[in-house]
Amino acid sequence: MDLFDGDNVALKLFVEFLAEDRKHPEWKQNDWNQMEKKFGERMYSEILYLMTQKEFSPSEALEHWKRIVEHRQSVAQTLGRDIGFQTAVCDYFTNIHPVMRDVVFVEAQNLVQKERSALLDHLTGLYNKRFVTRALKKEMETARRLDQPFSLLMFHVDHFEEYIGLNGQESANRALAEVGQILSQTARTMDHSIRFGPDEFLVILPRCSKDHALQAAERHRRNIQTYKFSGQEKTTRGLLTVTVGVATFPTDTEKEGELVELAEEAAYDGLVAGGNQVVSWQWEKRTSVPANQSA
Repeated sequence: MDLFDGDNVALKLFVEFLAEDRKHPEWKQNDWNQMEKKFGERMYSEILYLMTQKEFSPSEALEHWKRIVEHRQSVAQTLGRDIGFQTAVCDYFTNIHPVMRDVVFVEAQNLVQKERSALLDHLTGLYNKRFVTRALKKEMETARRLDQPFSLLMFHVDHFEEYIGLNGQESANRALAEVGQILSQTARTMDHSIRFGPDEFLVILPRCSKDHALQAAERHRRNIQTYKFSGQEKTTRGLLTVTVGVATFPTDTEKEGELVELAEEAAYDGLVAGGNQVVSWQWEKRTSVPANQSA
């Protein structure tokens, strides 16, 4: 069972830990090894922050976590019953290693809702721009560790100001929500779909090369072009379409901020060229894949 794909890693780890705590009191070492391999050394820092609202370095968090596991087992032997991770963490930081007066615990669903709310765009239900830096940092760490590329798709809704003028803001908001829904449905489970600006969207594709990213971008573009948006027939083209810019790490750049800029630049080139197409950023030249207007 994989609950971690396509969402905030720390939150899903937290929920998974609580769920497993009720079902399986003890995790096998192989389970921990697989999670460490997948999420890296910051895994325990994120878990402890979500459970205590206190930040620890990766090395500190790992050491604390080992002692918490030992403490949980020791108390279980003394009491003859398992106390669970949450109680073990609370007792550890209160009595064994009192680094704080009050350990802050929040019910899992309340915490998830609060964290997600701060990272979600309420119109589309996608992640918002605040999520981008966090997600890119994680993907770059994973890409370097596994020696695999990942890609960005930057979407601009073509001539959206015209659509707003003809149909009004309410219809425009509904259209944006529908674009977000199409992106979510077309994306892989592991992809991150984000509303990046008023009429801009970003999709992060983990473990995805440039060639595969271009194919994914074209699927997204075609699915949006063929969708029947209300009022699109009033526009000059009679369709609501998107232009997509593609950039890949580390092929195009190894800098976090620059990767987004390159995807934006590629999308801008596509807009200048007429829109409704996929454009890949390249060092020596930029290539575009024109849309099939008959689709």
